[in-house]
Amino acid sequence: MTDDSTPPLYESPRSKHVRLLPRDGSGKRSYLRTDSHRSTVGRLADALERSQMSAAEDMLARGRTLLNEPAADAGELRAALSCLLEHLDDVLVISESRGERLRHLLPDVIEDDEEEEEWEDEEDQGDEETPE
Repeated sequence: MTDDSTPPLYESPRSKHVRLLPRDGSGKRSYLRTDSHRSTVGRLADALERSQMSAAEDMLARGRTLLNEPAADAGELRAALSCLLEHLDDVLVISESRGERLRHLLPDVIEDDEEEEEWEDEEDQGDEETPE
């Protein structure tokens, strides 16, 4: 469960950039408002994201190995699934954070992609056959 009303972790009076930070253990969302993409806290968040992505890759490899192990019992599989879900949650937050930053940095490109998706959706709806 997420709490989107969590106040920013840090806010500069000249804040131009907002960034979703990796979650701490509580599951609450924290945002960084700063006047630079390369602030000290931003660089720490980048390092934490890299660490979380690496841990997710390692757990994915361990999970695949365990899944192929015929002697693995239900408890081992359940524990691996629990860890995989935690890592998936981290990766989804990282993806959301990076997507928000890309929308800020490349608004014209993102808008074009969204318009193209809307156009494709409308085109798909037009392909449906109507009974005569």
